[in-house]
Amino acid sequence: CESCRNQIADYIRAESDRFLSYYSYVCYMSEAFDARRYAVRTEDTFFMYGWVPLDSVESFIKNLEAQKNVRYTVVEPGALGDHISVKLKNRWLFRAFEPFVEMYGLPSYNEFDPTPLMAVLYTLLFGIMFGDVGQGILVSVIGFLMYKLKKMWLGKVLVYAGIAGCCFGFFYGSVFGFEELLPFGFHALESSANTSLMLQTAVYLGVLLISLVIIVNVINGIRQKQYEKAIFGQNGIAGLILYWAVMLLVLPLLGFLDISISSPVFIICAFVLPLILVLLRDPLGKLVSGDPDWKPDNLLDFLLENIFELVEVLLSYVTNTVSFLRVGIFALSHAGMMTVVFLLAGEPRNPVVVILGNLVVMGIEGLLVGIQVLRLNFYEMFGRFFEADGRAYSPITINYKSANE
Repeated sequence: CESCRNQIADYIRAESDRFLSYYSYVCYMSEAFDARRYAVRTEDTFFMYGWVPLDSVESFIKNLEAQKNVRYTVVEPGALGDHISVKLKNRWLFRAFEPFVEMYGLPSYNEFDPTPLMAVLYTLLFGIMFGDVGQGILVSVIGFLMYKLKKMWLGKVLVYAGIAGCCFGFFYGSVFGFEELLPFGFHALESSANTSLMLQTAVYLGVLLISLVIIVNVINGIRQKQYEKAIFGQNGIAGLILYWAVMLLVLPLLGFLDISISSPVFIICAFVLPLILVLLRDPLGKLVSGDPDWKPDNLLDFLLENIFELVEVLLSYVTNTVSFLRVGIFALSHAGMMTVVFLLAGEPRNPVVVILGNLVVMGIEGLLVGIQVLRLNFYEMFGRFFEADGRAYSPITINYKSANE
């Protein structure tokens, strides 16, 4: 009856805290019981091991000491090999880009965390390719609303990207595609010389960034005591010298450099010797590490395999660098697309066409540029220093609090 239902509802409301306490206690005990599957058990003892963040070790030990019949040992990470769980920890300025890094993989414990580098390079390249003051501000506003209203992590990335686009928009002198509003600016389509300079700069930027990530790989190799990787590898010290030599030889042939180097000393010291070191990277790395078994089992098979790999390495140096042409091409395409919008708007310019054109260009170009910048980071740069074989730190968390009377 209605009276009984009301009495039950009143009783539940009055005793809700006690019911919740019982429920929480049961859930706590259930999850604590499930956690035993991670332990080794004898008749009267459980043995468990796991990872604790460095900044939580002290509080964790205090909690252990408060428990009865619990013995523990704290071991330094270096004594447990390479398979150490990792937890990304970056400053708030770079934290928004952690999901991008996690898409590629996690760094190992003694590997360089590429999140800060990813944040700087993504923002920089996006700004260069999407340079417009008005559209950059609009992208930042949209990103801010996405993060504040929908809690989307991508919104933070768009805020940074939009600010970079706005800054480079001042450099290009473009405001919603209008290049006559600012009294200054580098107008890439103004002359063929400007266009050529834009493409050359993009290639030079590629050389600089690829050199940077090779240096990061050298630092990683030294930290990990992998001398083959740090010194003799295609992305080690020998590889860096070889890369610069290849660029000095190939870029003049492609018309991106006005110098011509044919000195025998340069060819031998900067090209031939590093080429031999990269070819023999495996036995040389073992020899430096003190491995007695450093000689190849079959010299002919070793040479054939590594010569073919070396050809691929040389091609990758060129293709990865030339791939940065897309940075200049997308910067030019923005001005070209806005020129088409203004042609459609006519004279005097139809404001509706200008507004819709800006929105369409911003949407299409923003999507394409965002994908292309991510591709440059993943394929042209990350692959040279980032092994991404880390294992995520995922602790067991029991969120229930119980009142045990």
